[in-house]
Amino acid sequence: MLKEFTNSQRQKLDKAIQYLRLFLRDDENYNVLLNGKESSDEELEFALIMTISDYNSTEPFLDPVSIDTYPSLSLLMTGGAIYTLKSAGLIQKRNGIQYQVANSSFQRFGKGNEYLNWIQSLIQLYEEKVRSYKRAQNVSQTLHMKGVHSDYLM
Repeated sequence: MLKEFTNSQRQKLDKAIQYLRLFLRDDENYNVLLNGKESSDEELEFALIMTISDYNSTEPFLDPVSIDTYPSLSLLMTGGAIYTLKSAGLIQKRNGIQYQVANSSFQRFGKGNEYLNWIQSLIQLYEEKVRSYKRAQNVSQTLHMKGVHSDYLM
């Protein structure tokens, strides 16, 4: 376990880990070549924690969110997928090896570029949605005198 959570937060985080595993299709039924799961629950938990941290450190800086108050399941899954794929992609790049025996060539851990392509498409979608959501939330809070205020407010 990476961080201490209340019982309610732990339950929500455990459910989010299950959802992230579904989103990634990280299951032994799908990973026939891996013969198991690619990511541990701890690795998925870390990806979700990083997603929440990323959201909280993205401008405009509004009230921090937690697993209890994260505003969108879709954003949480997309962000979690990004951090999971980044981590897995690093292993793929670092351990990539190609070898040849007789007239056959083999590649082990050679999927780094494929991971990078997925990460890039997800990052663009994720960042656009986070910025858009936070701008709309800020405008809404400003109208109710809670958001990041501007001198140009009339």
